[in-house]
Amino acid sequence: MKLAVWVLNRGSFGLAKKIRRRFPGADIFAPGKEREANGPGNQDKIFQRILPYDSIKSELRKKFTSYDGHIFIMSAGIVVRLIAELVASKTSDPAVIVVDPQGLNTISLLSGHLGGANELTRHVANAIGSIPVITTATDLKGIIAFDEVARILGARVLNPELIKLTSVSLLEGKKVGLLCPQSIYDTFCSDNPNVFSLEKLPDLSDEFSALCVFTDKLLHLPPQFRDKTLIVALPTLALGIGCHIGTGKTEIINGIKKVLKDHDRLLESVFALASVEAKKNEKGLLEAAEELGVPLTFYSAKELEKGGMLLSEPSPHAQKHVGARGVAEPAAYLAAGKGSEIIVKKEKLPNMTVAVARRPFVVSKGKAGKIYAVGIGPGDISQMTVRARQVLCEVDTVVGYKTYIELIRPLIAGKNLITTGMTREVDRCRKAIEEARKGRRVAVVSSGDSGIYGMAGLIYELLEGENDVEVEVIPGVTASTAAAAVVGAPLMCDYISLSLSDLLQSTDEVKRRIEAAASSDMVTVLYNPKSKKRTELIELARKEFLKYRHRSTPVAIVTNTYRENQSVEICDLAGFTDRKITMTSLVIIGNSQTEILGGKMITRRGYRVR
Repeated sequence: MKLAVWVLNRGSFGLAKKIRRRFPGADIFAPGKEREANGPGNQDKIFQRILPYDSIKSELRKKFTSYDGHIFIMSAGIVVRLIAELVASKTSDPAVIVVDPQGLNTISLLSGHLGGANELTRHVANAIGSIPVITTATDLKGIIAFDEVARILGARVLNPELIKLTSVSLLEGKKVGLLCPQSIYDTFCSDNPNVFSLEKLPDLSDEFSALCVFTDKLLHLPPQFRDKTLIVALPTLALGIGCHIGTGKTEIINGIKKVLKDHDRLLESVFALASVEAKKNEKGLLEAAEELGVPLTFYSAKELEKGGMLLSEPSPHAQKHVGARGVAEPAAYLAAGKGSEIIVKKEKLPNMTVAVARRPFVVSKGKAGKIYAVGIGPGDISQMTVRARQVLCEVDTVVGYKTYIELIRPLIAGKNLITTGMTREVDRCRKAIEEARKGRRVAVVSSGDSGIYGMAGLIYELLEGENDVEVEVIPGVTASTAAAAVVGAPLMCDYISLSLSDLLQSTDEVKRRIEAAASSDMVTVLYNPKSKKRTELIELARKEFLKYRHRSTPVAIVTNTYRENQSVEICDLAGFTDRKITMTSLVIIGNSQTEILGGKMITRRGYRVR
């Protein structure tokens, strides 16, 4: 992806430098005076490669369509005014994203799907540590739109005016039919219960709210389907071309179009042109490839003979002039790659020959799938580790409890989301393993640290020692340390984390652990202290701790740590259960060395302080 980074002043060079490190080929544009101040005399290679401009508006007008994406480090309002006259079409506009000068937010502004701005936004945000701001409705709901699938596959939407219909249908949960290679459905849409895989167009036009077809065939749709079927041309066709010396560009293009039309194939599905090396300077062929926007490859006669496929009778003319028994068919086959087939044998036109090869379209799974058990911290995105954010940017599927998914939604727009309610942890982890075995990279998110009352251990348990799926645990800021930071420094010595939930442990076992903690004189953090139904264990804990600790021992209650509506109460052991305590609270019970200093809860470690 060819990228341009635009800055207005030297204050933005630090962010530009971080972006350049992530995208080494990006060009940085800055006012000429800033380049002189920061460029030639600066030993940093980043600054020595800055491109100067006198007027950003004039320079952008010249460069706008020359880049696949533009990254502006300035206010969104400035960018809107700069690009307003340049915006043409969602099928051709480059990606445009905006980074605020403080680097707090990275905004996908234009061409989110087809131009790749949403994906670029996530990568830039990851590089500079900002929050990605993505506003496309399907991404925010965790639904992948068909135009986004097209971009990922390098395919082309032929009737973009119907993108809105299909996207709205997906958003509203209406039935959508998808006719495509099975691997596309399995990879992108199998988890959406409202998208149905089709083998052919339905008999009734009103059976589905919208349809989408991924194909390389020229479709002759019945009238009732034309205004509801999004057509996406898959890049599957390679053309082999032989031509006489001096054959012009127009004749070659018209010949290509004729052959494809005669065989009901889409010109937009052509991803490669090929010929023999002897034609590498043929002007008409070179110009035709340039106008069509398709790469042109030349093969030696030896390559055509050894690796190509020849179905037609050998050509004495080709053998005499280029040293190969044929050009069109062998070249098409080589360009299409292994596993391809010749679907149109050599066709002779007045001054050229054309053959068409087709490669099977299978979505590559790449490397084997992997599961990341990600601790997302206490709740606020600012408290998440850099590595956790990187992983959420890199994965394609995120699995988690609904509440946790909402906490990180700004970071996972456009990802495949799998959510369940409370007590469905086993189902979530099994689904994650299933997705990873399909070749997907999956993040299973837990609040706090995934290895402390989180999903990491459960994932390993369910795998039962099988090593077909790699698992990596990404640590997070756990709730106990987060809550401790809010109230002071109560965990300065040994401490105990104790969950009062009796869903996975027997009530008797929880009681035994309460007694052991109380008698230890260690600071104790109570997780899951109280629910609407379970109220007796927190009272039991108070009674047990009062047996061993003074009634004035400091106790902190932190609810919704680092989340909206956070509340903090510091009280004493005797009366802490009279305060409001919920399942989102953490209760920190001090020990004999814990005291309140300046309104903060501190546990002395033993330092000699004068």
